Amino acid sequence: MIITRFAAVAGFLALSACDPLDSEDERPCVCTDQFVSVLFWAVDSLQTPQDSFVVTVRNHRNGETYDVPQPTWGVGVYRAIDDSFTRRVSNGDPIQVTGERGARSFDAQFLIGVDDCQCHVHKISGPDTVVIENP
Repeated sequence: MIITRFAAVAGFLALSACDPLDSEDERPCVCTDQFVSVLFWAVDSLQTPQDSFVVTVRNHRNGETYDVPQPTWGVGVYRAIDDSFTRRVSNGDPIQVTGERGARSFDAQFLIGVDDCQCHVHKISGPDTVVIENP
């Protein structure tokens, strides 16, 4: 019985990670422990994944630049945005992600969505793969 109560309390605490939004209907929000990232691949013209690009992420709506941590796993995998920015982006924000490594570069445009409770980001539109531009 004690284990059941502990599990119920632990489950409630895990799901109550975000504050309710101020809204007319005062609807409570429940966030999951899932951490969402919008990822994409950067490849060369032969479709070979490319790494070690310095990435800049800029929100075109407000001009803000975000320091988005890039994954250290998976060659050629880059992060456009993740859940740590849910309070800094609005639903439908246009995000520009650029990468540079010497004379090589990429440029990708994304529309980012955020759920009503501001728990998770998601990609509305944008590429799954970008091709590196050669000079």
